[in-house]
This record gives sequence, structure tokens and C-alpha cells, in this order.
Amino acid sequence: MAIGTTTNTANAYIDAGAQVSASGRVDVNATTSIPSPLPDDLWAALPSDFWEGVQLALSVEDFVQGVMTTYVRSAAEADDDSGKFALSGSVNLYTVNNNANAWIAENARINQDPDYRSVDQTVAVTASNEIQTVDLAGVFSFAIDPLDPPTGVSDFLGSSGKASLGGSYNEINYNTNTIAEIRAGATVHAEQDVIVTAESNHESVF
Repeated sequence: MAIGTTTNTANAYIDAGAQVSASGRVDVNATTSIPSPLPDDLWAALPSDFWEGVQLALSVEDFVQGVMTTYVRSAAEADDDSGKFALSGSVNLYTVNNNANAWIAENARINQDPDYRSVDQTVAVTASNEIQTVDLAGVFSFAIDPLDPPTGVSDFLGSSGKASLGGSYNEINYNTNTIAEIRAGATVHAEQDVIVTAESNHESVF
């Protein structure tokens, strides 16, 4: 069983009553990100020759752990002659709490000084949440000997024997709060654009 909780909070703001003027861009940005554990070039991570392939076979579980956000497994095998029953299971519970908050607070005065005004003057308040996860839960075995490889599906899945039973449960919860705002009472000027955006993007592979 694996249980995990991750909480990330990013706050970016111009405080109440602050005075800020700029001839270019005033950027208030808050971002939280859980990046994908997969390498940009997955093929480059694979073995390039025979001996690297042997090393990967001996440490395949380490490789899998390196490319997963969450990972839990189990294996069940009953001896063919004992007549006993084998039971196994795996549970993965993972919760992500991501909070991204960007704001210009009450009574803040942005670009009120006319000496700083220009055609490039922009005010941007942006918040974003990015989540990319790869999660695995299952009933299988990584006990692979490269000199004695598995001969059938049952050898890999760990279900050989007279009575074996396994199961897995994978639950991933995303709780995201993404807020971008200019609060009441703030005075904001821009010769070009005033931008307020909030975005959340979730990508998950099970």
C-alpha cells in the first residue's frame, strides 16, 4: 500500500496600498508545477547494447520507479504441490493539492505616474497549475533472470500455482485552486494591455 499527499502553494501579489509604475511590463505570476517523470527522450533511456540490456533486466524495478510519479505492486504465487492459496493486492492513494494565487491587492496604484507611460506598458496578473503524472499499481513480478527468462504470461504476472489471486486499486485525486484577480479598490493603468488569466492543466497516465 502507498499513500501520499503533496501540497504546493504559490502566491504572487502586489500588496495593499503599494505604488508601482513601469514603462514596460508589470508581471504578477504564480505557478505550481508537478512535471512528468518521463524523460524527454524515452528511447535514449533504453539500452543501446547487449550488456546494458542485461543490466536493465537485473534492475528493471529501479528503472520503472525512475519513470513513475507513484508506483506500487505485489505478486502472488502458490506452490504447485502445497495446495495452499496465495493472495496479494496493491493499493495506491495519491492526493495532489495545488494552489496558485496571483493578485493586485486593494488600493494598490499601478502605473499612475505619467512619466513612465509608454506604448509598451502592460500589466499582467496570471496564475497557472500544471500537473503531469504517471502512476502504476498492479500485480506482477520483476524477478526476471536474464539467463532464465519467463516462458509464459503466468511467470511474469506471478499467478502460477494452484490457487493465486491478486488485485490492485489506483486512486489519484487532484485538488487545484487557481486564482488571478485585481481586487476592488485597486487602480491600474496600462497604455497597451491589462491581462488577467488563470489556467489549470492536468495530464495523467495510469
